[in-house]
Amino acid sequence: MHQRSEQARYWPNFLPQITSSGMHLHYRAPSKPPLRNTIERLGWRIDSRGEGGYVVAAGSHLDHGTYQLLDDREPITLPHWLIPLLTPPPPPPAPSAAAVSIAHPDAYVHAALLNQANRIRTARTGTRHRAVLLAANSLGRLVGAGLLDHEHAHTVLFEASRIHVGVDDFTEAEAVRTITDGLTYAAARTAPAGSWSLVRPPWRRAH
Repeated sequence: MHQRSEQARYWPNFLPQITSSGMHLHYRAPSKPPLRNTIERLGWRIDSRGEGGYVVAAGSHLDHGTYQLLDDREPITLPHWLIPLLTPPPPPPAPSAAAVSIAHPDAYVHAALLNQANRIRTARTGTRHRAVLLAANSLGRLVGAGLLDHEHAHTVLFEASRIHVGVDDFTEAEAVRTITDGLTYAAARTAPAGSWSLVRPPWRRAH
């Protein structure tokens, strides 16, 4: 990686070694910008852990072996050229009021749309998948009951999830997949027998 970037090679002082899957290189992170967790953003099988993350400490015993500490000196500062590579991209701008309508003539459904969209927007890292799935399940029951259109529910939930796209490797594809699965599953379980064709997502054909 340092050869591709034409930067100097910085081996850290603090170097615990993993017995079977490689090693952990510990660096002292900058105070700004905050660096969180990444998965293969730097390259194949190169992950990083920052704010909100953790690693197994040297001395820990696992089935595949023991984490060994090779040098206990203080970690050196993270090389400056790695900081922009590990800095998460800014979240996409929040959609304008005209981008998606949460309005609904039924007050109960309207409140449900607001509440579930807010559940997703305020979800913290590590809870986002569950928050999106629970929100989709909740609105899916309204879809199954015939109180809410599937496409409307999907649009509201997806727009709410866009604030997380690009943060700690959360993607649009993950949001779409989770919302679709949650809405479809809950709608199918809620709909009266024989009425699934009324709530099936419009892009799926009947079998």
